[in-house]
Amino acid sequence: MSGHGVSHAAALSVDHRGYASAVLDGRPWRAASAPLEPWTAAGVLSGAVGVVPAAVVAVLSLRHRTPRVLRPVTSRLRAAHSGHVGDYAAWLTAGVAFFGLLLFTV
Repeated sequence: MSGHGVSHAAALSVDHRGYASAVLDGRPWRAASAPLEPWTAAGVLSGAVGVVPAAVVAVLSLRHRTPRVLRPVTSRLRAAHSGHVGDYAAWLTAGVAFFGLLLFTV
């Protein structure tokens, strides 16, 4: 799929009025807005804000000597990972439920 196709699909997915009109009135559905820009500085920055700290904690957790500042964080992460499959299923379920709640409240 080309970059234009992805941006067109994204524009369609956020066009709530167009979707409602297509479903309820049977009108043709076209994107109401211009195609979205694939890369923006704000988008890259917001992605980096979430990814960079997670990568730093992950890399430092793999080392045998964790810096003192991160020891409380990494010790709690290690304590939460027991290796039991049921625990991971419970964490996955809790995470999906949490993100579901975020989607419906925002």
